[in-house]
Amino acid sequence: VKAMDAKITGLGTAFNVRAYQYLKNVHVTVTRGKVSVNDLKSPESAKKAPIILTPNEQVTLATVTAPANQAFKRHIRSEEVIGWVQGRYMFDNESLGNVAKMLESYFKVRVSFESDDLKEIRFTSEFDSSDKLQDLLFAICKANNLSYKIDGQDIKFSEKKSPFIHKPN
Repeated sequence: VKAMDAKITGLGTAFNVRAYQYLKNVHVTVTRGKVSVNDLKSPESAKKAPIILTPNEQVTLATVTAPANQAFKRHIRSEEVIGWVQGRYMFDNESLGNVAKMLESYFKVRVSFESDDLKEIRFTSEFDSSDKLQDLLFAICKANNLSYKIDGQDIKFSEKKSPFIHKPN
């Protein structure tokens, strides 16, 4: 399998690849068996030995603005990564910007932010494909002291303004 700048070879296995144009990384996760992953970003990285993954291991390859060979492997719970197969979406320390892109894809909406800083908020949560968009937005905002506005298919996140906090100019 080729996904962006990664070449993944299954070696009698079951695995998941998360590679979207709008994300900065490719994630390869093994649930069963063994997988060989080559980073194809540059000629130097293509010559390096492949990264071998076994069950409950994930490799993350940076796809943009990162030096060649910047890949890291970690142990994870693979059932959380493949939850989407059963209609569960799990985010573990994911940026709110990436969560927004997933919401856009799933709910066919457009998400924007009052400031780019909000996209970098880290988010850990789980939702089910049967959950309503408004319930998810409420939970995201409650957990991160944000607010949102919906205008048709457009959703905009902003910082919640507290009437009790005064910020001097």
